[in-house]
Amino acid sequence: MKAGQRFLVQLPRDDGGPQSILCTVRHCEAVADATYHIGSTFIRVCNVNSSDGAQVINADAAEARAMTDAAVSENIRIRRAILG
Repeated sequence: MKAGQRFLVQLPRDDGGPQSILCTVRHCEAVADATYHIGSTFIRVCNVNSSDGAQVINADAAEARAMTDAAVSENIRIRRAILG
């Protein structure tokens, strides 16, 4: 990932549902085969209307446009890598 890219992280909540957080990449460093350290800034907590993050509900228009299909696919890949 490149600095400035945005992505959604979905973390588990106590009620069992995911909590989505819009983030911006600050740096990305390869540390091993297919393993990276990604530093990011949390932009805002978001609600999504589908499990794949296809539509962000409470992000502003510019942030919603930043969530391209590629960013959504990357979010899914990262979520699976973190949560298993």
